[in-house]
Amino acid sequence: MHLFIIRHGQSQNNAKPDLSSRVSDPALTEIGQQQVEKLAEYIADHEREFGFTHLYASPMLRALQTAAPIARRLNMPVHVWPDICEFGGVYLDSEGHPQGVAQPGLTRSAILEHFPFAQLPDSITDNGWWTMVTQRESFSHAVMRVVRVHEALVERVAQGERIALISHGMFIDSLLKALLHKLPTSPEQLYFMHGNTAITHVQLEVKAGEYYTEMMFHYINNRIHLPADLWTA
Repeated sequence: MHLFIIRHGQSQNNAKPDLSSRVSDPALTEIGQQQVEKLAEYIADHEREFGFTHLYASPMLRALQTAAPIARRLNMPVHVWPDICEFGGVYLDSEGHPQGVAQPGLTRSAILEHFPFAQLPDSITDNGWWTMVTQRESFSHAVMRVVRVHEALVERVAQGERIALISHGMFIDSLLKALLHKLPTSPEQLYFMHGNTAITHVQLEVKAGEYYTEMMFHYINNRIHLPADLWTA
């Protein structure tokens, strides 16, 4: 399996230094839109390197907007995978609720209207998709999602797929730790940084009688597709 882990383009929240003014499900900025067009162009122009068999995206708006030009250029569907959303889920900060108040996220109808290439699981309804908790998701709950995604990927290693995941900074950090058999620790202790639209390429192989025995990192946090003036964190 070749696994390509991609962070979304710059979002409105990424561009805001004041954390208190952030929104629950931000869109891409103008810079973010430029980044994702460069990303999609690069992927389409390097079919031999990428050659995706499957394209997955978080249901958060910024991830879907990042997937859109890739899906268009490759003429392939995007499978929306709620488990690869960002840590914390969809929530709004609130003075009366220190952990914030959970929001439902995009509805099924809204996703299909604006992103017709999307293939949605039954769990995404017109009540939204973020319904697991009533406040900001805890770190431990988010790590459980990482474990589920890791297990799902490892089960498919022998199938020889080339999978792209469009996800988020903290989720990507913890997924890489899981792949390395390291407990997904706090970002304050160790953090795998990914800039906006950065790509990490991991190759996983199996041998008879073993789960997977070889893991090769081709590159991490690769932003070769972006000019320096479009690099954002």
